[in-house]
Amino acid sequence: LLIQPPGDLVYHLIVLFAIEAALGLSIVRARRSGWAQRLRAVAVTAAMLLLLRLTLMIVALLALQGIPPDVPLNTALTPPLERAIDLISLGFLAWAAVPLIHRRASGLALLIVNTLAVVIAYFVLAPQWQALSAASNSYYPGSAQETIWQTWSLALAALVAVVALPARTEARVLTSVCFALLAAGHALQLLMPTTATHAAGWVRLAQLAAYPMFVLIAWQLTQVEEAPALAQPIELGAPTTLQIDQPVWQTLGAIQNVTRGDDLALALQQVAVPLAAAVRADVLAIGLGTNTDHSIELVAIHHPGAAPLPGASFQLDRQPNVKRALERRRPIAISVNESTPELIELFGLLGSFVPGPLLIMPLLGPERPLGVALFGNPTSRREWTASEVDRAQTLTNHLALALFAVQQRQALTAQLDEVRGQLRAVEADANTRRQSLENALKNAQAEAQRASMQLAALAKLQDALSAQRGTDEARVQQLAEERAQLELVAQERQAEIERLTKLQNGLDYQLREAQRLITQLQDQTRSPEAESPTETAAALAHQHEVIASIVQELRTPMTSITGYTDLLLGESVGILGAMQRQFMQRIKANIERMDGMLNDLINVTAIDTGALKIEPEAVNVPEVIQDTVMSAAPLFSERELSVRVELADDLPRIQTDRDNLHQIIKHLLYNAALCSPGQSEIVVRAQLPPDMPDFLLVSVTDNGGGIAPEDRQRAFHRLYRADHPLVQGLGETGVGLSISKTLVEAQGGRIWVDSEMGVGSTFTFVLPIHSNHHLELAA
Repeated sequence: LLIQPPGDLVYHLIVLFAIEAALGLSIVRARRSGWAQRLRAVAVTAAMLLLLRLTLMIVALLALQGIPPDVPLNTALTPPLERAIDLISLGFLAWAAVPLIHRRASGLALLIVNTLAVVIAYFVLAPQWQALSAASNSYYPGSAQETIWQTWSLALAALVAVVALPARTEARVLTSVCFALLAAGHALQLLMPTTATHAAGWVRLAQLAAYPMFVLIAWQLTQVEEAPALAQPIELGAPTTLQIDQPVWQTLGAIQNVTRGDDLALALQQVAVPLAAAVRADVLAIGLGTNTDHSIELVAIHHPGAAPLPGASFQLDRQPNVKRALERRRPIAISVNESTPELIELFGLLGSFVPGPLLIMPLLGPERPLGVALFGNPTSRREWTASEVDRAQTLTNHLALALFAVQQRQALTAQLDEVRGQLRAVEADANTRRQSLENALKNAQAEAQRASMQLAALAKLQDALSAQRGTDEARVQQLAEERAQLELVAQERQAEIERLTKLQNGLDYQLREAQRLITQLQDQTRSPEAESPTETAAALAHQHEVIASIVQELRTPMTSITGYTDLLLGESVGILGAMQRQFMQRIKANIERMDGMLNDLINVTAIDTGALKIEPEAVNVPEVIQDTVMSAAPLFSERELSVRVELADDLPRIQTDRDNLHQIIKHLLYNAALCSPGQSEIVVRAQLPPDMPDFLLVSVTDNGGGIAPEDRQRAFHRLYRADHPLVQGLGETGVGLSISKTLVEAQGGRIWVDSEMGVGSTFTFVLPIHSNHHLELAA
């Protein structure tokens, strides 16, 4: 009935009429009592719902007429549009019906966010549904988009139904029931969607029950803040001539006392009694505006039959007639024949449980209202005559002038107190400054006295300096002579450094000659002209003796150079400059390097002659690695390199030759240091590989740029670098890596290299933890 023509037209008309009724109700009540906050919320909500429903009806009518002919509106655009309009309408209904939402700025923000989110969701989902509906004959209920819309709407409606219950309004139960019905409709549509149609049948049924209830909610929400039905304001003209009688004289006398006394509340209470008698009012209250300008405080209340306490206040938004009288600056008389919430509240503040005719007299100042005088007849229920209104207006005008004078006096008194305070502050500041000046004068006098004493002391010091000048000149002469002597010592040190440098160059030459001789001997050894193994062994022995003799001859001057270098670096014979110390450190580093090269010669000779001995023992690997790194520290410092050592926990002792292990690690470190650029890092690692628990794995990683794949197999060939071009990515001389390979393999291990071009190389070797090697390496 609600999802197919013409039943759906009946649904649209009923919902539209309910919205129009709520809008008309809010407009009528606003014209009678002003646009209060709730009225504005109801009117805005009804107008927005009316606009959305008219839009939906227009689209539906265009779909029935087939306009435009190329777009099926009833299947492509109308289904998601109807869900989006239902969801936006839910948000506005919640904002208007729940005071907790529309009285807070955050409530308006949530409404805007929900509306924008719905609009964005529609423009995202509508094109998708248009494409889907064109490709198939599916219906919107039961689709994924329908689930999104109904879940969203169900969550919002259920949340508002729960939030509306704690509100202290008469409409809270009706509001909660209304949104519970809407939530039930969305839940049924989500669980049991209608078939063979694009409309949401369960949602429409729930709206038919809930939207007329919204009219009742709007009526209850706006009932308290509207003006009473019979309380039509009567605007009065200017007052006529005042008839003087005893109550009037007493009132004028009490008004004069207002300007003379200091207690304003007491003075106004004394005015209230004769003023009520002069106007023949049962009760009278005099209220003054507060600092917020949105409320009135009843300072004085006259009620013969009760004793209400002064000081009560009320908000102007809850008393629109009082607010209108103050805004228009005109008195208003109200005739009431029935009890209304507005008058019940106001007369309750005056101490009366029964309302009656009310006369509102604004107390006007030159620029803004000062307060209001409320005359009421709750006991006699007598209507106000024109003469009583004129008399009340004249007397309240006098009272307003007195109140304005009191305000002016209070303002002048406050200004006078402020000026007095400023004068006291200026006087205190002047006293402070005078005291400061006196203290400054005393300090200046004391400073002058100290200055005179200092002048006398300076005179004595000048005499003493004159006497000491001769002694200082002699001291300067002595220092000049000592400086000359130091310069001579420095020149001698520089000459000694040059001599050591030349001696080092000579040693380098001798070393190169020794290497050439070794090469010749090796060539002779490999020569095919060797006649027998006996002659070959003799030649190797002769080679070993020659190399040992050369090494011994080289070590003698090197020992002398090392001794002199340590003596100079220890500054035992004089202080070195920074540049001189740097030169000496380079000399020492090169001497140590030459010593290592000599050891390499001995090792090579021992390997070739079969004299290499391996003596295994229990070795602490971390200790050997750290000692080796420390021994290579001068080379690292010279090349500005850093070393990072990564040792696995609980490394066991291994059975190996300690000196050979030291030689292996040293050659790998020297190779890494010589090929790595400055400011880079060398990494040394030692661990037990999981797949080889009986072996120790040690690796040295450099940043030398890597070794080409075709050169990696030749990195450990001893004679490769002598007979062929240099291998890029290596820093060793060609002997150290060969020695390392021989020493590793002699102890049952293996060594290899992994390299990445453009990055660096990692030299890795493994040694058995338990070794039985105790032999001499055969030639």
